[in-house]
Amino acid sequence: MEQSLIFGIPFLHYKTKNWKKYRRFLQESFRNSSKFTDFWDDRSGPDLPDYCDKIVDVITPNLQKFAEVISPNPVMITEMWYEKSKKGDKHSIHNHGGQGYSAVLYVKYNPEIHEPTVFYSAFRDPMKGDFLRWQPSEIEEGDLIIFPSELLHEALPNKSDEERIVVSFNIASWQQMRSYNVGKKEVEDKFRLTGSLNNNSAARVGF
Repeated sequence: MEQSLIFGIPFLHYKTKNWKKYRRFLQESFRNSSKFTDFWDDRSGPDLPDYCDKIVDVITPNLQKFAEVISPNPVMITEMWYEKSKKGDKHSIHNHGGQGYSAVLYVKYNPEIHEPTVFYSAFRDPMKGDFLRWQPSEIEEGDLIIFPSELLHEALPNKSDEERIVVSFNIASWQQMRSYNVGKKEVEDKFRLTGSLNNNSAARVGF
């Protein structure tokens, strides 16, 4: 008899080097924000949020590792937003679209009182029909997780009085950006100007 697992879901979990050095620097970026998220802010322009530079500077080594493991071609951050969860706040089951990868950086997170992101399989239990649920283990503040954008996930309610802050972003490949923007010269110009992490450079929108 031969038994095989025919599909696998890539999930990458990175530790941020020297997180204690950067944690206050990053957390200060969200101190004066009273909103749960800036996801719904005006995104009609091409720019990512102001704090993107700070985030990318800190996690560039991990993004370089991701680019090397997942894709031999340049990839870029297409969207970025934060979620600042106070007691009772949550983000129900959702995904980030059908292509590319998504990421969560745990900017302010206490593993003793907060829970990590919960993921749900696209396939149900073949015997019971139940949805299959999974949580990554040993998530700490400063950790970065990257997963397929299509994967269903949720942020459970914050049951504590201590706020939880995460920064999420979406990642697309050069091929995906070209397919969605055929004939748009600015896409090629953006890649040309920003370079890629594969070439040991980091930029606001590309790696």
